[in-house]
Amino acid sequence: RVFLLRMAFHFTSETPDDQLYTDFGNLAKFPEDAFSQLVTIVVSFLVEPYQSSKLLTRLSEFASEQGINQGGLKNVVRSFLAFLKAALRKNLSPPHLQEDLQQLGLPSEKAAYVAAQVCRSLLFR
Repeated sequence: RVFLLRMAFHFTSETPDDQLYTDFGNLAKFPEDAFSQLVTIVVSFLVEPYQSSKLLTRLSEFASEQGINQGGLKNVVRSFLAFLKAALRKNLSPPHLQEDLQQLGLPSEKAAYVAAQVCRSLLFR
């Protein structure tokens, strides 16, 4: 087993579990267009959390369009939502949000995209 030096995070004072790293590693593998589409779906749900049936429908359509396993997608989305909710509770700044996303395994461009979408949609409404 490989042990990685894990830095301190802004969204939590605890060490994230390995599943969070795995799910963000899987999220990082999405092609740019699919990644931006998934971010839009997840952030839209955070804006309208009472629309859970809409989220499930959109995720099912997304999985079909992308030809990916729905179960794996749900794991990624669950971790992504948990991270974003924790980050919002802590009122993370865009740079701190981006830094945590990168530490979880997203490339800097994708982490910057998520931070920008979250801030545009949720923080500065």
